[in-house]
Amino acid sequence: MAVTVELQAPLTQRDNGPGLILVVPSTLALEVPQVGFLLDPLPTRKWAEEGFCVACISLSPDDAGELEAAMKDAVERLSTIPALSELSKLGLIVYDTALLNAAMAILPTFPTIGAIVGYTRSAVEKMDSAGWLSLIHLAGVPLSGPDSTGVYTYEVNSEHFVVPGQPKYDKPAATLAHQRSLVFLRKLFDGPYFDLEKIWEEHTLYEFGERAVEKTMATMVEEPYVNHVPTLTGGIGRSALTDFYANHFIFSNPDSIALKLVSRTIGPDRVVDEMIIEFTHDRVIDWMLPGIPPTGKHVSIPLVGVVNVRGDKLYHEHIYWDQASVLVQIGLLPPQLAFPLDYGGKLAGQTFALPVAGLQQAEKMLDPVGIPSNELIP
Repeated sequence: MAVTVELQAPLTQRDNGPGLILVVPSTLALEVPQVGFLLDPLPTRKWAEEGFCVACISLSPDDAGELEAAMKDAVERLSTIPALSELSKLGLIVYDTALLNAAMAILPTFPTIGAIVGYTRSAVEKMDSAGWLSLIHLAGVPLSGPDSTGVYTYEVNSEHFVVPGQPKYDKPAATLAHQRSLVFLRKLFDGPYFDLEKIWEEHTLYEFGERAVEKTMATMVEEPYVNHVPTLTGGIGRSALTDFYANHFIFSNPDSIALKLVSRTIGPDRVVDEMIIEFTHDRVIDWMLPGIPPTGKHVSIPLVGVVNVRGDKLYHEHIYWDQASVLVQIGLLPPQLAFPLDYGGKLAGQTFALPVAGLQQAEKMLDPVGIPSNELIP
């Protein structure tokens, strides 16, 4: 099978970025899912979206003997990318056990390689002592944090778990491994870093302030998604999400809607906001109360947003709130309910007060002392 080298300049608004060589087995069977696209992009695009200049080598593990020539070609091609910020220091990521072993054997001939990230299903020797920084993702053992040699472990059945579009792909493990690799490589290059808080606030300005669909979507990666967890509303991929924002979110929000930030946690690639959202229910709010006619009730609830940022664009939003509290506040959920008569046992027909808080949820979030605890406990 032929060896190929694919180049990709950074896919961010910056005009330069550090160099990264990827080695991916060409033998992986990649399939585009029924939606017609990979929500999690293949490694070349994913790392370019993080702000790196990428040269991706694709070859069969059976052709590992050709890796040295391919890497020399990749280094040469990287040097032709005007956006490359520094040729004297490069990173290397290898997505296969056999290819990782081959790469380790030839590393001494590549003095510009300053750090290596490897995905493998077998133990490897520590490489730091040889002058390289290393991070190893080891598949096939229980999940754990790094040991003293910089090895993370994952309870997956293949080292290819991080490559989307193939049967061994595992999204939660892939997300965790990518974040760890990103933090590791940024230490080598002292970046690229982005102002995640500014990126997120620009996005929310276009959503709630300017109510501009095109500007909102321009703050997101090629194939983003939004998931409002309690109601399963949102959009998967650019086309579906654009339609959702245009027809079910941005213009469906009441004019009275307001967000009050309570806390913000910023990680290497995500922002987690605790906030209070309040509004008057004067229209059908498709994303939160789909199909429910306006009640005129005032609603105020705590809401948590987990926002993943790739480079300088949003990848996804996971939004959480207590839907029972919303239903209580608009009067749709009564304060007491009975178990059905055919429920069986002593509980059949018995009525209980629902353990659901209304407006007090938001009030206690803002004033933990002013609202007493345990009032719902009989």
